[in-house]
Amino acid sequence: MTRSLLIIVVAIGLAWGPAGGVARAGWVTLSNDTSQTVVVQEMVTVNGQVRKCKPFKLAPGETVREFHPAGGTKKLTILEPGLLGRQLFNGDVTWKDDTTFSIHREADKFKLTDAATLNAKAKPVSRETKPAPEKKPR
Repeated sequence: MTRSLLIIVVAIGLAWGPAGGVARAGWVTLSNDTSQTVVVQEMVTVNGQVRKCKPFKLAPGETVREFHPAGGTKKLTILEPGLLGRQLFNGDVTWKDDTTFSIHREADKFKLTDAATLNAKAKPVSRETKPAPEKKPR
């Protein structure tokens, strides 16, 4: 009896294992690429009500990493530090596997962008090369 149960469990596991729609696990990283300290707060929905999680501060250049067993979406709010901090960003963050998000400022607005997207948008700095000065014979 136990052997046939074990075979059934293994068969079900093999059937679900290679499924294409399964989200992969990964690290989600938030990086503060601004020149000021920010407060990050996650919000979750429980029984139809939005609950705020514990906020944490990110200093300039600091990063925080979280492991998630599956891809998903989070609702994040970024605030100025202080008791009545001004809201700088409010939105959803979606990931599939290892993803780094950059908190940065664009035209006086704070944005949270996938670092890979941000790097692809970055324009290479063109440096004009001057021709080498000609050497005069002596």
